[in-house]
Amino acid sequence: MRQFSLSVTGALVLLALGGGVSALSGQTGTITGKVTAADSPTPLEAARVSVVGTPLSVSTNRDGVYTLRGVTPGPVTVRVTALGFATAVKPATVTAAQTTALDFVMTQAPYTLDEITITSTGDTRKRELGNSVNTIQVTALSETAPIKNVADILKARAPGVQVFSSTGTIGGGQRIRIRGSNSVSLNNEPLVIVDGIAFESGTGSVAFGVGGQGPSRLNDLNPDEIADMQILKGPSAAAIYGTRGANGVVIITTRRGVAGRARWSLWSEQGSNTDKNNYPSNYFGSAAAGTRCTLANVGAGTCTIATISQFNPLRDPDQSPLGTGRRQQYGANVSGGSDLVQYFVSAERESESGVFFMPASEVTRIAAGSGRTTLRDDEINPNNIDKVNVRSNFTAQLSPKSNVALNIGYVTSALRLPQNDNNVRGIHSSALNGDGRGPTGPGGLVSTWGFFRPGETFQRLTAQTIQRLTTGTTANYSPFDWLTSRAVVGLDLTSRVDQVLNRFGEGPNFSLDKVGIAAEARRTIALYTIDGSATANFKLASAIESKTTAGINYSQNNFRGTNAQGDPLPPGAVTVTAGANKQASEVNNTLKTAGAFLQQTVGLDDRLFLTAALRVDRNSASGTLSKTIAYPKASLSYLISESPFFPKGRVLNSLRLRASYGHAGQQPGGSVAVESYFASAAAVGGTVQPAILLNNIGDPSLKPERSVEYEGGFDATFLNSRLALEVTAFHKNTTDALIFVPTPQSAGNPAGQFRNLGEVMNEGLEYLLDAQVLTGKTIKWDLTVSGSFLKNRLLNLGKQLPILANGVDQQHREGYPLGGYWARRYTYADANSDGIIAATEVTAEDTLAYVGPSQPVREVALSSGIGLFGGRIQINTQLDYRGGARLYNLTEDFRCRSSQNCLGLYDINASIEEKARVTALRFLGAKNSRFGFMENADYIKWRELSVTYNVPKKWARAFGGDRLGITLSGRNLATWTKYTGIDPEVNGQGEANFAQRDFLSLPALRSYNIRLNLGF
Repeated sequence: MRQFSLSVTGALVLLALGGGVSALSGQTGTITGKVTAADSPTPLEAARVSVVGTPLSVSTNRDGVYTLRGVTPGPVTVRVTALGFATAVKPATVTAAQTTALDFVMTQAPYTLDEITITSTGDTRKRELGNSVNTIQVTALSETAPIKNVADILKARAPGVQVFSSTGTIGGGQRIRIRGSNSVSLNNEPLVIVDGIAFESGTGSVAFGVGGQGPSRLNDLNPDEIADMQILKGPSAAAIYGTRGANGVVIITTRRGVAGRARWSLWSEQGSNTDKNNYPSNYFGSAAAGTRCTLANVGAGTCTIATISQFNPLRDPDQSPLGTGRRQQYGANVSGGSDLVQYFVSAERESESGVFFMPASEVTRIAAGSGRTTLRDDEINPNNIDKVNVRSNFTAQLSPKSNVALNIGYVTSALRLPQNDNNVRGIHSSALNGDGRGPTGPGGLVSTWGFFRPGETFQRLTAQTIQRLTTGTTANYSPFDWLTSRAVVGLDLTSRVDQVLNRFGEGPNFSLDKVGIAAEARRTIALYTIDGSATANFKLASAIESKTTAGINYSQNNFRGTNAQGDPLPPGAVTVTAGANKQASEVNNTLKTAGAFLQQTVGLDDRLFLTAALRVDRNSASGTLSKTIAYPKASLSYLISESPFFPKGRVLNSLRLRASYGHAGQQPGGSVAVESYFASAAAVGGTVQPAILLNNIGDPSLKPERSVEYEGGFDATFLNSRLALEVTAFHKNTTDALIFVPTPQSAGNPAGQFRNLGEVMNEGLEYLLDAQVLTGKTIKWDLTVSGSFLKNRLLNLGKQLPILANGVDQQHREGYPLGGYWARRYTYADANSDGIIAATEVTAEDTLAYVGPSQPVREVALSSGIGLFGGRIQINTQLDYRGGARLYNLTEDFRCRSSQNCLGLYDINASIEEKARVTALRFLGAKNSRFGFMENADYIKWRELSVTYNVPKKWARAFGGDRLGITLSGRNLATWTKYTGIDPEVNGQGEANFAQRDFLSLPALRSYNIRLNLGF
C-alpha cells in the first residue's frame, strides 16, 4: 500500500510537470490585480480568485495581490469570493503573452451563496447544492472561545447536530448524532474526513474498564490547526460517500499558508478546572436507640425518627478528593511562502489535570500504612493528560494548471483516567453511597465512603499513550480549460497502548486488585484512503452550463490488537511478565470499501441547478452473496430571487429554494456475515479432547443498511442581507437495518445471528437565523439562533421481540423511539393523611409502559457576538437548550434502593412525589417501579463566555509583534433545569450507542482560561 501511494503521487507530479511544460509552451495570458475591502483600504488575503467556467483559481497573498497565469486568450469572467464579503464579478479581455490588470473592491456581506464547500467531487459553490451544508469557521473561534477539543467546536453550532458529552473527566469522549440515530445495532457516529482522507474517530477508545469515561479519537485533533468544518447531514448530501455516509459526514480542513512574508503566531493559555456541581448529601435516619429508622418503619409503627444525620464527603474539607485542576497550553505556528509554494507549520504542547486529588487525610493514612514518607505522582492525581501536536502543510503550484498539497499531522499523548462513573471502584460511587452519619458514626471512615476510600481507588493506575500520524497528498491537474482532475492518497495511523497496574497490597480490596495485576492492550489502527476524480465543464448554450464528475474511491481499515495480563504480582513488580498467571489474546480485522461515482450538474443562468449522481460500492463486510450496491442522488437548487419576474424589495433581498434526495449506507460490523469457529475442549470417553465449536452463524446474504433521505428547504436574506434565514425539513428512512435474531435454545451456541430485517425513521425540521443587529463603527452586534425538531421511530423489527438496549429500562420497540425508556407506571394517594406513602397506598401497573425518549427531540442554541470600539473589544457568549427527553436518575435510585441514604427515605417534609417514588421503588416487590426516577431532563446551559481585548498595534510592538490579543473565557458557567439529579447531560454509560443513565458520574466541569495571542 505504501509503495502504491508513492507511485500514485509520483505519477501525479510527473503529469503536473508535463502539464506545466505544455501550458508554458502555448500562447496564454496573465491576469493580475489587488483585492481590497470597500470600507477601508485593507487588502484581503486568502480571497479566492477564479476564471469562471475554467478550473483556474488562485488565492490572494498577504497584500491582497493575485496572479492568474495560463489564461486562454479572449474574453473571460473573473470571480472573487471571500468569507464575509459579497461575491465580485468582472469581465476581462486576455491577450496572449500579455498581462491584464484587474482590481476588485469587496463589500461586506454576512451571507453569501458563493461560499465554497468541499466534497469528494471537489470544490462546489453553495448555490449549486440542493442540500443543507453548515460550515463552522474555526480559525478565529479557537483563538477567542473556550475551546479545548473538537467536540467543543461542534457543540451547539450547527442545527441537527447533537454532541453528548458523557463525563467531566479530562480526556473523556462524546457521542455525535446528526439527524438522529439510524441503526439499531451499528455505530451511529458520522464519518470524519480530514484534508480529504478518512480519519479514525472511534468512541470509547480504551480497552480497560474506567466507567463511562472512554476517550474519543476525534479529540486527538488540535483545534488550533483547523481552518473550518463542514457538515453533510444525511444521505441526501452524503450519497457520494456511499456505504460510509448514512450517518452524515464531518469534513475538516486544516489551515493553509498564504503567499507573502512569514507570519508568526504564538499563544499561551492558562486555565483552571473546578467542580461546581451540587452533590446530594448522604442521609441516615435514626431512632432513639441509634438504629436505622425510615418513614416506612414509622408508618408501620415500628420506630420513630429521632434525628436525621447527613454527611457529604465530596464537600468535607478533610475528606473531599475534589480540588482545582490546571490547564496549560503553549503553541506557535508560522505560515507564508511565495506564489509557487506556501506553507503552514504548527506545534503545540498541552497539559491538563482533572479535579481529583488525594485528600491530605488519605496521604497521612497511606504513608503510615506503607512506611513511605511520600507518595508517587500517579497516586496524587489520577486524571491528567499531556499532549503534543505537530502539523506541516505545504502547497506547491507546479504550473499554472497543476498543484500538489502535502499534509502531515502528528500527535502524541499520555492520558491517565481515574476509576469513576458506572464503576464499583469509582470515586463518585463511594462518595455518594456512604453512611450519612459521617466519620464520627459507626464504622468511621469505612462507612463514610460507600465502597472504597479515595486513597485505595487512586492507587489503581489506568493509563493510555497514543502516537498518531495522519498524512495525505492531494494533486490537482487541469490539462485543459474545461477539465480538472484530482487525486488524494492518505494514511491515518494510530498506535495505542492501554495499561492497568495495581501493585501488590495496594488499591481497592476488589477482584484481583490486592494480589496485584498488570495488564496491557496494544492497538494499531490504519486507515488508507485513495480517491481520484475528474470534472469536465462545458457551456452547452449561452445560458446553460454542464459539469460532469466521475471518480473512484478505495478505503481500508486495518485493526490489529493484542492483550496480555499477569497476576498475581510479587511485591514491587510492575510488569505483565512478573505475574504468576499469564494470559494473552489477539484480534485482527480488515474492512475494505471500493466504489465509483458519476455526477452530472446542469446550470441555467447560474441560478437554477439540477444534479443527478450515482455511487456504486462493494465492501468486505457484506455477505458473499451481496452484490454491488448502488446509491443514487438527485437535487435541485433555484435562486428564484435572481429571476427577472421576482419582485425586488428592501425587505426580502434573496431567496433560494432547494430540494434533494439521496441514498447512503452503512456496512455490517466486523465479520458478522462470516461463519466462524473457536477452539475449545470436550470430554470424550472420559478424556478431554480438543474441539471446534461454532462461534458465529454468519449470513452470506447480509448487506449494508440503506438510508434514504428526502430534504427540502429555503435560504433567504432580508434587510440588505443583515438577516439570513435557512430552513430545512427532512425525512429519512433506514431499511435493511441489522437485527439480532435469537436461535432456539435447543440449538445451543451461538445465541443468534444478525439479519437485514429492521426499518428506522427520522424526520425533522432545522433552522438557522443569522442577524447583524447593530453595524455601527463603535458597536457591532451579531446574533445567531439555530435549532431543530426531531422525530425518531423504529418502524419494523422483523417480527422479533423488543430488543433491550440497556436492560428493561431502555428498549427498541416498534412504533417508538430507539432506546426509549420503559417502566411500570404507578398511582398513589396518602389515604390516611399521615404524610407517609405506604406500600398499600401505591398501585403499579402490571406491564411496562413507554415513558419517553432518551435523547432530546428539540434544541435551540443562541450565540451572540458584540464588538466594541472598532473591534478593540470582542464579547462572545453561547446558550444551549435541549428538551423533550427523559433521563433515568439511577444515582438517586441506587442511593434510595441499595445504599438507603437518600433524603426521601427519612424526611417527612419531602414532597409527596418524592416519597411516592421511593415507596414504588423499594416496597412493591416484583412490581417495583422505577418510573418516578425517569425524570424530565430539559435544560438550558450557559456554554461559553469570552471577552477579548485586541491591544493597539503600538503597544503590541513593545512585545515584538504587530498584533496582541488577550482573552478571558469561561465554559459550563451555569445550568437551568428542573431535573433533580446532579446534571441532566451526564451519562454513566459513556459513549454507548443508546444506553443513557445518570449513574455516579462526574458531570461537566467549570473552566476558566486566559489566553494570549501574539503575532508578528
